[in-house]
Amino acid sequence: MRDDVLEVTGGEVTKVRRLHPGSDDRNRSWELTIAPDGDNAMQIALPAATDCETTGAICATDGRTLNGPVTLTIPGPA
Repeated sequence: MRDDVLEVTGGEVTKVRRLHPGSDDRNRSWELTIAPDGDNAMQIALPAATDCETTGAICATDGRTLNGPVTLTIPGPA
């Protein structure tokens, strides 16, 4: 997950863990730890997969691709 799924600009994913290991919803809730490179903003993107069989593809449980990418920008310190 850490190396294949997310695209991070301005920082680095240092840890990823499942919040409910072993449960039926085991792949739905994750905690990500991201360390900034400096005092600038970070952007975290989860690109939309076009092929659900590729490494790191995030798709619906029935094998359908997501509608589009998800992007989050975290501002640097004031």
